[in-house]
Amino acid sequence: MTPASAMPDRSPQPDLQRWRKRSRTVRTLRWALPAAAGVLVLMLGAQVVWNAFARETPSLEKASTVVRMTNPRFFGRDEKGRPFRISAKSAARDDNDINVIKLEQPDVSLAMNGPSETRATARTGIYRESDRTLKLQGDVKFSDAGGYRFAAEEANVDTRAGRVVGQGPVRGEGPGTQLNANGYTVEDKGDRVIFRGRVRARLNQD
Repeated sequence: MTPASAMPDRSPQPDLQRWRKRSRTVRTLRWALPAAAGVLVLMLGAQVVWNAFARETPSLEKASTVVRMTNPRFFGRDEKGRPFRISAKSAARDDNDINVIKLEQPDVSLAMNGPSETRATARTGIYRESDRTLKLQGDVKFSDAGGYRFAAEEANVDTRAGRVVGQGPVRGEGPGTQLNANGYTVEDKGDRVIFRGRVRARLNQD
């Protein structure tokens, strides 16, 4: 028989340490796995909300930036109570300023239906509702009840005062008269027209 002193020492300490280590690992996994699952659920929920917001935002922006009108008409009266009308082929509000309306082929009548009615047309126009002014651009043409007509490239119309002011070359004609100038002012709804800058006139005698 082998003496007791010669038998190997099989202390329970290593087994106990391994058991404790496994126990700590199990406890760690018990709270770590649910926590990780909760984080994943939160991330998925946040992604769903973000995707929904990203899909909705462009449609809202698109709906709020484009307001287009076909054959619009704007009516009003000047400081003296005389009516005016602004019409166009189409109109669209500016994306950055709701007071600004962009007009295509505007047609303006000052002192409409009166003995001194003045009419103006252009390729484009910008109307500001806040101060009731209209800027005409491109092939601007004026005519009045007296038979006078002139053409320019731009004009600034103040509908409240019934005044039109323009800079740049202007060509005009009327009963027995032809003229050229570098600027002009139409006042009193067309009752008075003033030409400025290198005015050249030609009188045609019958």
